[in-house]
Amino acid sequence: MSQPLTSIPDASALQGLALLRLRLDLEARDDLALPSFSGTSFRGLLGWCLQAAACPNRPPCRECRQPDSCAYSYLFETRAKGISEKQGSEEVPRPFVLEPPFGLRTICSGEPFRLGLTLFGRATEYLPHFLYAVEEMGRRGLGERQARFTLKSASVVRPGAPPRLFYEGGNATTPGRALEEPSSWDLSEMARQADGLTGARRLEIAFQTPTRLVSRGQLVDEPEFHHLIRALLRRIDLLGRVHGEGPLDVDFRQIVARAEECALEDFELDWFDFRRHSNRQRREIQMGGLVGRAIYAGPVGEFLPLLMAGQELHLGKATTFGLGRIEVRILPGGATSM
Repeated sequence: MSQPLTSIPDASALQGLALLRLRLDLEARDDLALPSFSGTSFRGLLGWCLQAAACPNRPPCRECRQPDSCAYSYLFETRAKGISEKQGSEEVPRPFVLEPPFGLRTICSGEPFRLGLTLFGRATEYLPHFLYAVEEMGRRGLGERQARFTLKSASVVRPGAPPRLFYEGGNATTPGRALEEPSSWDLSEMARQADGLTGARRLEIAFQTPTRLVSRGQLVDEPEFHHLIRALLRRIDLLGRVHGEGPLDVDFRQIVARAEECALEDFELDWFDFRRHSNRQRREIQMGGLVGRAIYAGPVGEFLPLLMAGQELHLGKATTFGLGRIEVRILPGGATSM
Protein backbone atom coordinates (compact mmCIF):
# COMPACT_ATOMS: atom_id res chain seq x y z
CA MET A 1 0.00 0.00 0.00
CA SER A 2 2.29 2.72 -1.24
CA GLN A 3 0.74 5.09 -3.77
CA PRO A 4 -0.51 8.36 -2.27
CA LEU A 5 -4.01 9.45 -3.24
CA THR A 6 -5.41 12.85 -4.02
CA SER A 7 -9.21 12.70 -4.08
CA ILE A 8 -10.17 9.32 -5.55
CA PRO A 9 -9.03 6.25 -3.53
CA ASP A 10 -8.34 4.00 -6.53
CA ALA A 11 -7.53 0.30 -6.49
CA SER A 12 -3.78 0.80 -6.89
CA ALA A 13 -3.59 2.33 -3.39
CA LEU A 14 -5.10 -0.80 -1.85
CA GLN A 15 -2.37 -3.22 -2.91
CA GLY A 16 -0.52 -5.24 -0.31
CA LEU A 17 -3.15 -7.17 1.65
CA ALA A 18 -3.85 -10.77 0.66
CA LEU A 19 -7.38 -12.18 0.89
CA LEU A 20 -8.69 -15.73 0.96
CA ARG A 21 -12.48 -16.03 1.13
CA LEU A 22 -13.85 -19.47 1.97
CA ARG A 23 -17.26 -21.13 1.90
CA LEU A 24 -17.50 -23.94 4.42
CA ASP A 25 -20.36 -26.34 3.70
CA LEU A 26 -21.47 -28.03 6.91
CA GLU A 27 -24.07 -30.62 7.88
CA ALA A 28 -25.79 -30.81 11.27
CA ARG A 29 -25.48 -34.13 13.11
CA ASP A 30 -27.78 -32.97 15.92
CA ASP A 31 -30.56 -30.40 15.95
CA LEU A 32 -28.75 -27.08 16.17
CA ALA A 33 -30.65 -24.16 17.74
CA LEU A 34 -28.97 -20.95 16.65
CA PRO A 35 -29.43 -17.68 18.55
CA SER A 36 -30.45 -14.50 16.76
CA PHE A 37 -26.76 -13.76 16.19
CA SER A 38 -24.59 -16.87 16.17
CA GLY A 39 -21.23 -15.28 15.34
CA THR A 40 -20.18 -15.10 18.97
CA SER A 41 -20.86 -18.82 19.44
CA PHE A 42 -18.95 -19.85 16.32
CA ARG A 43 -16.02 -17.54 17.07
CA GLY A 44 -15.79 -18.67 20.69
CA LEU A 45 -15.73 -22.35 19.78
CA LEU A 46 -13.30 -21.74 16.91
CA GLY A 47 -10.87 -20.02 19.27
CA TRP A 48 -11.20 -22.76 21.89
CA CYS A 49 -10.47 -25.53 19.37
CA LEU A 50 -7.59 -23.65 17.77
CA GLN A 51 -6.01 -22.92 21.15
CA ALA A 52 -6.41 -26.53 22.25
CA ALA A 53 -4.61 -27.70 19.09
CA ALA A 54 -1.88 -25.05 19.14
CA CYS A 55 -1.23 -25.12 22.89
CA PRO A 56 -2.31 -28.35 24.66
CA ASN A 57 -1.13 -27.09 28.07
CA ARG A 58 -3.04 -23.83 27.56
CA PRO A 59 -1.20 -21.42 29.85
CA PRO A 60 -2.53 -17.85 29.81
CA CYS A 61 -1.26 -16.09 26.68
CA ARG A 62 0.36 -13.36 28.77
CA GLU A 63 2.61 -16.03 30.30
CA CYS A 64 3.54 -17.60 26.94
CA ARG A 65 7.27 -17.72 26.23
CA GLN A 66 6.85 -18.18 22.46
CA PRO A 67 3.91 -16.03 21.38
CA ASP A 68 5.44 -15.26 17.98
CA SER A 69 5.39 -18.94 16.98
CA CYS A 70 1.86 -19.73 18.23
CA ALA A 71 -0.97 -19.83 15.69
CA TYR A 72 -3.60 -19.09 18.32
CA SER A 73 -1.66 -16.14 19.71
CA TYR A 74 -1.30 -14.55 16.29
CA LEU A 75 -4.86 -15.17 15.15
CA PHE A 76 -6.85 -14.52 18.34
CA GLU A 77 -4.56 -12.56 20.68
CA THR A 78 -3.00 -10.40 17.99
CA ARG A 79 -0.28 -8.00 19.07
CA ALA A 80 1.46 -5.40 16.94
CA LYS A 81 4.69 -3.53 17.54
CA GLY A 82 4.10 0.20 17.60
CA ILE A 83 0.32 -0.17 17.85
CA SER A 84 -1.34 -0.28 21.23
CA GLU A 85 -4.30 -2.54 21.99
CA LYS A 86 -6.46 0.51 21.44
CA GLN A 87 -5.76 3.01 18.67
CA GLY A 88 -8.52 5.53 18.80
CA SER A 89 -11.66 3.43 18.93
CA GLU A 90 -10.19 0.48 16.99
CA GLU A 91 -8.73 -2.67 18.47
CA VAL A 92 -5.65 -4.22 16.91
CA PRO A 93 -7.45 -6.08 14.10
CA ARG A 94 -7.57 -9.86 14.00
CA PRO A 95 -6.74 -11.25 10.54
CA PHE A 96 -10.07 -12.90 9.75
CA VAL A 97 -13.83 -12.44 9.72
CA LEU A 98 -16.58 -15.01 10.10
CA GLU A 99 -19.85 -14.93 8.18
CA PRO A 100 -22.18 -17.18 10.24
CA PRO A 101 -25.87 -17.88 9.65
CA PHE A 102 -27.83 -14.81 10.75
CA GLY A 103 -31.23 -14.93 12.40
CA LEU A 104 -32.97 -17.08 15.00
CA ARG A 105 -33.46 -20.57 13.59
CA THR A 106 -33.10 -24.30 14.22
CA ILE A 107 -31.04 -26.42 11.83
CA CYS A 108 -32.31 -29.99 11.97
CA SER A 109 -30.10 -33.06 12.06
CA GLY A 110 -28.99 -33.92 8.52
CA GLU A 111 -29.67 -30.39 7.23
CA PRO A 112 -26.86 -28.54 5.41
CA PHE A 113 -25.79 -25.02 6.33
CA ARG A 114 -22.86 -22.73 5.57
CA LEU A 115 -20.22 -20.74 7.38
CA GLY A 116 -18.21 -18.06 5.61
CA LEU A 117 -14.62 -17.31 6.59
CA THR A 118 -12.23 -14.74 5.09
CA LEU A 119 -8.53 -14.69 5.96
CA PHE A 120 -6.31 -11.62 5.59
CA GLY A 121 -2.57 -11.20 5.03
CA ARG A 122 -0.36 -13.72 6.81
CA ALA A 123 -3.43 -15.52 8.16
CA THR A 124 -3.84 -17.12 4.71
CA GLU A 125 -0.82 -19.26 5.63
CA TYR A 126 -2.84 -20.73 8.53
CA LEU A 127 -5.58 -22.23 6.37
CA PRO A 128 -4.81 -25.82 7.52
CA HIS A 129 -5.15 -24.69 11.15
CA PHE A 130 -8.60 -23.24 10.44
CA LEU A 131 -9.80 -26.35 8.60
CA TYR A 132 -8.64 -28.59 11.45
CA ALA A 133 -10.27 -26.30 14.02
CA VAL A 134 -13.61 -26.28 12.15
CA GLU A 135 -13.61 -30.08 12.00
CA GLU A 136 -12.82 -30.18 15.71
CA MET A 137 -15.65 -27.71 16.35
CA GLY A 138 -18.03 -30.14 14.71
CA ARG A 139 -16.82 -33.03 16.86
CA ARG A 140 -17.06 -31.00 20.07
CA GLY A 141 -20.44 -29.43 19.30
CA LEU A 142 -21.84 -25.91 19.39
CA GLY A 143 -23.83 -24.26 22.16
CA GLU A 144 -25.04 -25.47 25.54
CA ARG A 145 -26.32 -28.71 24.04
CA GLN A 146 -23.06 -29.22 22.15
CA ALA A 147 -24.83 -29.86 18.87
CA ARG A 148 -22.43 -31.59 16.52
CA PHE A 149 -21.89 -30.96 12.82
CA THR A 150 -19.61 -32.12 10.01
CA LEU A 151 -17.44 -30.17 7.60
CA LYS A 152 -18.50 -31.61 4.24
CA SER A 153 -16.37 -29.42 1.96
CA ALA A 154 -14.54 -26.12 1.62
CA SER A 155 -14.48 -23.88 -1.45
CA VAL A 156 -12.71 -20.69 -2.42
CA VAL A 157 -15.00 -17.82 -3.43
CA ARG A 158 -13.09 -15.59 -5.81
CA PRO A 159 -14.47 -12.35 -7.30
CA GLY A 160 -16.25 -12.89 -10.58
CA ALA A 161 -15.89 -16.68 -10.52
CA PRO A 162 -17.98 -19.60 -9.21
CA PRO A 163 -16.88 -21.21 -5.91
CA ARG A 164 -13.98 -23.63 -6.44
CA LEU A 165 -13.93 -26.78 -4.31
CA PHE A 166 -10.52 -27.47 -2.78
CA TYR A 167 -11.20 -29.65 0.28
CA GLU A 168 -13.48 -32.59 1.01
CA GLY A 169 -14.24 -33.37 4.63
CA GLY A 170 -13.81 -36.81 6.11
CA ASN A 171 -16.00 -39.03 8.26
CA ALA A 172 -15.60 -41.36 11.23
CA THR A 173 -13.25 -43.66 9.31
CA THR A 174 -11.79 -41.49 6.54
CA PRO A 175 -9.83 -38.25 7.04
CA GLY A 176 -10.52 -35.19 4.97
CA ARG A 177 -8.42 -34.56 1.88
CA ALA A 178 -7.19 -31.53 -0.01
CA LEU A 179 -7.98 -31.52 -3.72
CA GLU A 180 -5.69 -28.60 -4.54
CA GLU A 181 -3.81 -25.72 -2.94
CA PRO A 182 -6.04 -22.62 -2.97
CA SER A 183 -4.42 -19.31 -3.84
CA SER A 184 -5.16 -15.94 -2.31
CA TRP A 185 -5.61 -12.65 -4.14
CA ASP A 186 -4.97 -9.01 -3.37
CA LEU A 187 -7.43 -6.56 -1.85
CA SER A 188 -6.92 -4.33 -4.89
CA GLU A 189 -8.64 -7.01 -7.00
CA MET A 190 -11.83 -6.36 -5.04
CA ALA A 191 -11.47 -2.61 -5.51
CA ARG A 192 -11.07 -3.00 -9.28
CA GLN A 193 -14.70 -4.09 -9.47
CA ALA A 194 -15.38 -0.36 -9.29
CA ASP A 195 -13.52 0.35 -12.55
CA GLY A 196 -15.71 2.52 -14.76
CA LEU A 197 -18.25 3.17 -11.98
CA THR A 198 -16.64 6.04 -10.13
CA GLY A 199 -19.08 8.51 -11.68
CA ALA A 200 -21.98 7.07 -9.66
CA ARG A 201 -24.04 9.71 -7.87
CA ARG A 202 -26.37 7.54 -5.75
CA LEU A 203 -25.87 4.19 -4.06
CA GLU A 204 -27.39 1.98 -1.41
CA ILE A 205 -25.51 0.35 1.44
CA ALA A 206 -27.20 -2.68 2.98
CA PHE A 207 -26.04 -3.40 6.53
CA GLN A 208 -26.56 -7.16 6.43
CA THR A 209 -25.33 -7.91 9.95
CA PRO A 210 -25.25 -5.60 12.98
CA THR A 211 -22.80 -2.79 12.28
CA ARG A 212 -21.15 -0.86 15.10
CA LEU A 213 -19.74 2.47 13.94
CA VAL A 214 -18.16 4.79 16.46
CA SER A 215 -17.75 8.55 16.14
CA ARG A 216 -16.19 10.65 18.91
CA GLY A 217 -16.50 7.76 21.32
CA GLN A 218 -20.21 7.22 20.70
CA LEU A 219 -22.04 4.55 18.71
CA VAL A 220 -23.60 5.96 15.55
CA ASP A 221 -27.33 5.40 14.96
CA GLU A 222 -27.65 7.49 11.76
CA PRO A 223 -24.53 6.73 9.70
CA GLU A 224 -23.42 9.62 7.57
CA PHE A 225 -21.32 8.69 4.55
CA HIS A 226 -18.12 10.04 6.09
CA HIS A 227 -18.63 7.72 9.09
CA LEU A 228 -18.35 4.74 6.73
CA ILE A 229 -15.31 6.13 4.92
CA ARG A 230 -13.48 7.02 8.13
CA ALA A 231 -14.07 3.50 9.46
CA LEU A 232 -12.91 1.87 6.22
CA LEU A 233 -9.76 3.98 6.03
CA ARG A 234 -8.85 3.08 9.62
CA ARG A 235 -9.58 -0.60 9.10
CA ILE A 236 -7.64 -0.95 5.85
CA ASP A 237 -4.73 1.01 7.31
CA LEU A 238 -4.52 -1.13 10.47
CA LEU A 239 -4.92 -4.41 8.60
CA GLY A 240 -2.10 -3.37 6.29
CA ARG A 241 0.15 -2.36 9.19
CA VAL A 242 -0.41 -5.53 11.20
CA HIS A 243 -1.05 -8.24 8.60
CA GLY A 244 -0.08 -6.83 5.21
CA GLU A 245 2.76 -4.97 3.55
CA GLY A 246 2.35 -1.64 5.29
CA PRO A 247 0.06 1.28 6.10
CA LEU A 248 -2.39 2.89 3.73
CA ASP A 249 -0.42 5.77 2.24
CA VAL A 250 -3.21 8.22 1.45
CA ASP A 251 -4.35 11.71 2.34
CA PHE A 252 -6.94 10.79 4.98
CA ARG A 253 -8.10 14.36 5.59
CA GLN A 254 -8.69 15.11 1.94
CA ILE A 255 -10.60 11.88 1.39
CA VAL A 256 -12.77 12.42 4.48
CA ALA A 257 -13.45 16.02 3.45
CA ARG A 258 -14.64 14.78 0.07
CA ALA A 259 -16.80 12.12 1.78
CA GLU A 260 -18.48 14.84 3.82
CA GLU A 261 -19.89 16.20 0.55
CA CYS A 262 -22.00 13.03 0.24
CA ALA A 263 -25.41 13.16 1.90
CA LEU A 264 -27.46 10.56 3.73
CA GLU A 265 -30.55 10.79 1.51
CA ASP A 266 -32.78 8.12 3.05
CA PHE A 267 -32.55 5.14 5.40
CA GLU A 268 -34.48 2.26 6.91
CA LEU A 269 -32.39 1.13 9.84
CA ASP A 270 -33.06 -0.74 13.06
CA TRP A 271 -30.89 -1.38 16.07
CA PHE A 272 -30.30 -5.10 16.55
CA ASP A 273 -29.38 -6.07 20.14
CA PHE A 274 -27.81 -9.30 21.33
CA ARG A 275 -25.63 -10.52 24.18
CA ARG A 276 -22.39 -12.43 24.21
CA HIS A 277 -20.37 -14.07 26.95
CA SER A 278 -16.82 -12.78 27.38
CA ASN A 279 -14.45 -15.39 28.80
CA ARG A 280 -11.84 -12.69 29.30
CA GLN A 281 -14.15 -10.44 31.30
CA ARG A 282 -16.15 -13.37 32.74
CA ARG A 283 -19.48 -11.68 32.17
CA GLU A 284 -22.29 -11.16 29.68
CA ILE A 285 -21.82 -8.17 27.39
CA GLN A 286 -24.68 -6.33 25.73
CA MET A 287 -23.92 -5.68 22.07
CA GLY A 288 -25.79 -4.47 19.07
CA GLY A 289 -25.55 -2.66 15.78
CA LEU A 290 -27.40 -1.23 12.82
CA VAL A 291 -29.15 -3.44 10.28
CA GLY A 292 -31.08 -2.27 7.25
CA ARG A 293 -30.29 0.04 4.37
CA ALA A 294 -29.17 3.58 3.69
CA ILE A 295 -29.06 5.63 0.49
CA TYR A 296 -26.30 8.15 -0.14
CA ALA A 297 -26.07 10.84 -2.82
CA GLY A 298 -23.22 12.97 -4.10
CA PRO A 299 -19.79 12.01 -5.47
CA VAL A 300 -20.20 8.55 -3.90
CA GLY A 301 -18.78 6.71 -6.90
CA GLU A 302 -15.31 8.01 -6.12
CA PHE A 303 -15.36 5.85 -3.00
CA LEU A 304 -16.49 2.61 -4.65
CA PRO A 305 -12.97 1.08 -4.53
CA LEU A 306 -13.00 1.49 -0.75
CA LEU A 307 -16.58 0.25 -0.44
CA MET A 308 -15.98 -2.79 -2.63
CA ALA A 309 -13.03 -3.67 -0.41
CA GLY A 310 -15.25 -3.13 2.61
CA GLN A 311 -17.62 -5.85 1.40
CA GLU A 312 -14.81 -8.34 2.06
CA LEU A 313 -13.27 -6.75 5.16
CA HIS A 314 -16.53 -5.85 6.95
CA LEU A 315 -16.95 -2.53 8.68
CA GLY A 316 -16.83 -1.15 12.21
CA LYS A 317 -16.30 -2.95 15.51
CA ALA A 318 -16.23 -6.68 16.35
CA THR A 319 -15.90 -7.78 12.74
CA THR A 320 -14.35 -11.17 13.56
CA PHE A 321 -17.75 -12.26 14.95
CA GLY A 322 -19.34 -11.43 11.61
CA LEU A 323 -20.55 -7.93 12.45
CA GLY A 324 -20.36 -5.16 9.89
CA ARG A 325 -21.10 -7.12 6.73
CA ILE A 326 -22.19 -4.69 4.02
CA GLU A 327 -23.39 -4.91 0.44
CA VAL A 328 -23.05 -2.05 -2.04
CA ARG A 329 -25.52 -1.40 -4.86
CA ILE A 330 -25.46 1.43 -7.36
CA LEU A 331 -29.00 2.71 -7.81
CA PRO A 332 -30.60 2.87 -11.28
CA GLY A 333 -29.68 6.06 -13.00
CA GLY A 334 -27.00 6.72 -10.42
CA ALA A 335 -23.95 6.43 -12.67
CA THR A 336 -22.54 8.88 -15.15
CA SER A 337 -20.07 8.13 -17.91
CA MET A 338 -16.43 8.73 -17.16
